[in-house]
Amino acid sequence: MYLYHSTTVTHLDFQQSPQDCLEKINYWIANMTSWQIPEFLGAGDITMDTKMLLVNVLQFDGLWESPFSANKTKMGIFTLADGSAIQVPMMSQSGMFHHRLSSSDFSEPGPIPDIIEMPFKSNTMSRPGSCQNKLVILLPNQYITISQIQQGFDRNVDSWRKTTIYDAVRLSMPKFEMNYRMDLDDSLRKQGMTTAFDDELANFTSMTDTPVAISKSRFMMRS
Repeated sequence: MYLYHSTTVTHLDFQQSPQDCLEKINYWIANMTSWQIPEFLGAGDITMDTKMLLVNVLQFDGLWESPFSANKTKMGIFTLADGSAIQVPMMSQSGMFHHRLSSSDFSEPGPIPDIIEMPFKSNTMSRPGSCQNKLVILLPNQYITISQIQQGFDRNVDSWRKTTIYDAVRLSMPKFEMNYRMDLDDSLRKQGMTTAFDDELANFTSMTDTPVAISKSRFMMRS
């Protein structure tokens, strides 16, 4: 396991001490994520009926190619989806970025969001020879709403990005954190992964001799 996946198998006694097992697993996840995710598992996630837990951790450790300077962060106005405005810390910088602005003379009118692409340093995120990783930010404008961006994202994001130009930009954006958590059960079933959730049909004999099926699948991201 360690040779191919850089991990190990750990034996825990779920029947005798489910809470102790939960705390140990949460500690491992917190340690592996630099304490960004201190409590992945909650009350009731591990019970005396739990047979096995498969946990995977990926730490996103990207550095901006063009970082923001802390001394340029000032309070500014940010407009929410409902049109109201609030005061938030705004980061700012000037530089060359791939972008698209509906108000620009270079952009043709149409249902395309405003776009800014912010690259990460190649040596921190990309494999040699691969495309550079970027944070792509899409903003609504007079031609497209947030809900329309969300609905058309999967089928349109590549064509939207092809409308960007590489030019000088004065960029201001709020300091932000990303916190996202979801149960994957329904999503996996919709993609055809149904057998693994079926107590009668699930087959994990290559991993354990005990009959088991997946009872819960969860994803969590925090930055």
